[in-house]
Amino acid sequence: MKYFFVYLIFITISSCSDSIPQIPIQGSLAGYSIQTTVDSQIARYYLENYLSGHKTNPIFDAQIDMVHNENLEFPTRRSLQKISQQYSTDFATLYLTYKTFEMPINQYLQRLFAEELLIVKSTPDLTKLTKPPLYSSYIVLMIPGWDYVDSGEKTGADFTVPRKLLSQIGLENHLVEIPSTGSVEENSEYIAKDILRYSQSGRPLLLVGASSAGPAIADALGRRLTAEQTRQVKGWLNIVGILKGSPVVDSFQTWPKNWFLSGFAWFQGWKMENIQSMSAQNSQARFKQIHIPAHIVTVNYTGFPLSGHISERAKTGYNILYSQGPNDGFTLIVDALLPHSTTIVSIGLDHFINFDPEINLKTVALAQTIIKYIAIQSSEKKL
Repeated sequence: MKYFFVYLIFITISSCSDSIPQIPIQGSLAGYSIQTTVDSQIARYYLENYLSGHKTNPIFDAQIDMVHNENLEFPTRRSLQKISQQYSTDFATLYLTYKTFEMPINQYLQRLFAEELLIVKSTPDLTKLTKPPLYSSYIVLMIPGWDYVDSGEKTGADFTVPRKLLSQIGLENHLVEIPSTGSVEENSEYIAKDILRYSQSGRPLLLVGASSAGPAIADALGRRLTAEQTRQVKGWLNIVGILKGSPVVDSFQTWPKNWFLSGFAWFQGWKMENIQSMSAQNSQARFKQIHIPAHIVTVNYTGFPLSGHISERAKTGYNILYSQGPNDGFTLIVDALLPHSTTIVSIGLDHFINFDPEINLKTVALAQTIIKYIAIQSSEKKL
């Protein structure tokens, strides 16, 4: 997806990426192979030794034990920043990944997604895929990303390919035509109207949105509409949503960066206030007023990259956020996770998941996963 941050890479003050150490690492976490570089020896030791039970460094063992013992609950923005600054950002990212996988429900969703993805990838003609009757009952509302009208065909922000694939497996889907570069609040209004419109069908709705669509969906579901008005919304697939905004935006609010941003926004025909609606400062204040109805099953699909995984497109943003903790090059990872939700982890991918050659098939598999998960939950409640 093409977001204004992509362009800012070319006008930002030079990157500090060369200052991040590049220590080779090879190991596995929750069954997923990791081979890249990290920023510290303790991060390397954590993956290669500590988590596999081969503890050979008493100093590192004591430090890691302390982190585990002091953070029994799920990590917060503040605790991850403290761990990053005290040890390293990659260590904090690995710790966050471990804590995410530690939750049985996330392990279950990860397995279910892997099964669905294997089925999709092994079926050349998706029209011949065995389709559960459940699929025909759903309407999928796809909420596009920033600047999807002008650049969606190139970047995938308009969901054109996954929408065609979803149609092939029998899932009716529609694009929610929000303003292409609208503010969070403006887009929220359009999303709310379409939810009400398609709810009149009486069929279950599944919302799918990525990045900048995330905060607008949250605002529509948790503030603009009542719980009763969202009754037909059964699930929300939140793909790398910047739910609490992007601190990268905030970093461009002071001179001289704000001058570059204002000039570029003017050149592109974008409104500065729309960009600023995605800042962390504005988004966190807005998010405090949001309460997602309990009947909506929320699933996050989020990248958990180490420093060696960061793409050229995400590098500048990653360096801006590096001292704040685990991030995907555009937002802090923990800020992309909905409270009381489940998470499917994509180790190694940063915010710009459209560069994943399998992202379209994965979007289909993710939609199948959440629909099956909703059905399983419903069946368990009836028992």
